[in-house]
Amino acid sequence: MNKSFTVFILLFISTLSYSQVGRLRFADKQFSNYCFAEAASAYEDVLARNVDSATVAHKIALSYDHSGQEEQAVVWYRFLNANDMLTQDGVMRLALLERRMQRYPESDFLLELYSARYGKCDVCDNILSQKMNFEKLEKGKDNFTLQKEQMNTIHSELSSGFFMDDK
Repeated sequence: MNKSFTVFILLFISTLSYSQVGRLRFADKQFSNYCFAEAASAYEDVLARNVDSATVAHKIALSYDHSGQEEQAVVWYRFLNANDMLTQDGVMRLALLERRMQRYPESDFLLELYSARYGKCDVCDNILSQKMNFEKLEKGKDNFTLQKEQMNTIHSELSSGFFMDDK
């Protein structure tokens, strides 16, 4: 009885670990075949089976990002950033996703971080220069004012007019 019970337990445990590895392989296969929505759900299933999230975090973030599920992608990119596992492309993707989600201060911080870590970048420079231009406009420099002009003067570009003088 004891021997058969231990054999059963060993088979049961090995089957569980094999199913986790099999599900992870399935998720990796879906990811490599560019089936990102299926890969994301398979990675979530792998995480539900108590696999370390650091092993699949990068692929699940990319899966959510490529399948258009931006909120979940931001969550996983933030997890990677908090654990210092975010790659160069990941920092840029997180910055652009934050901007797309209208979280501008976080996006600006990440773009400045990207420029500091990896050097100048056209995308970073364009976005951050727009930020500086908006700050100039907010301070009131380089603004112009419109003054009321009389209609039908030599200074007006648009005016009301009549087809014939007497009508």
